[in-house]
Amino acid sequence: AERGGFEPPVHFRVHYLSKVARSTALPSLRSGFYLLFGHYSNLFVSIIKRLYRSGTMSGHSEAHSSKSIYTILVSTFVFGFLVGGIIFLQNNTGKEGDGALSTNTRGFEILAYSYGGCARLGCAAYKLVSNGSYTFMLRGIESTDAKFEGKLDSDTLKDLKSELEDTSFTKLKGTKFNGTCAVQTDGVAFRYEITYKNERHDFDSCAESIDREALFKILKEFFTEFQSAEQSTLTS
Repeated sequence: AERGGFEPPVHFRVHYLSKVARSTALPSLRSGFYLLFGHYSNLFVSIIKRLYRSGTMSGHSEAHSSKSIYTILVSTFVFGFLVGGIIFLQNNTGKEGDGALSTNTRGFEILAYSYGGCARLGCAAYKLVSNGSYTFMLRGIESTDAKFEGKLDSDTLKDLKSELEDTSFTKLKGTKFNGTCAVQTDGVAFRYEITYKNERHDFDSCAESIDREALFKILKEFFTEFQSAEQSTLTS
């Protein structure tokens, strides 16, 4: 089915001022490795058949037959070893350049969003990374975004890292918010995407019981602090 392909029923003129529609009759999904593997596997099978026929079905001596069987076994072992090596190289070569060696397992990344009643004037969001750098964004009424970048002071960053280390994310994920969500009374609620030690944890102030947790108190206060820092920078 993958080799059938089809062309989208869109006339060329529709895309005259833009890009021509991309053909969906794309090349085969089979990589060169699998085509090469198929070629040599077929060749190997044909060789085995010839050895078997010459040694066991053509009436040769028992010694010659045993030699042919031995040759088949050795050939099978060598072929399997080569295929295993090729598969290993196929799955592991080049991954070092994709960030596997540079991953900081002790780092973190936090994405925080506000939503609800703030939509009338513009809801805020920020991204915070392990070196203390952050990007604060305030969405305007007409979808215009105001962005501001800054960095936490060393003491605040130290406290944040300490709370991240002490917080049991798995335990918090099992909790349930039982109150009235602020959004229902035109208030503001918060969502957090926390990546810590290569694991991502998603939380919502209207879904999990996180308001009393020290970590989320800090993250909530950052909305006010970052916006105040932005305003002071604009007025200075």
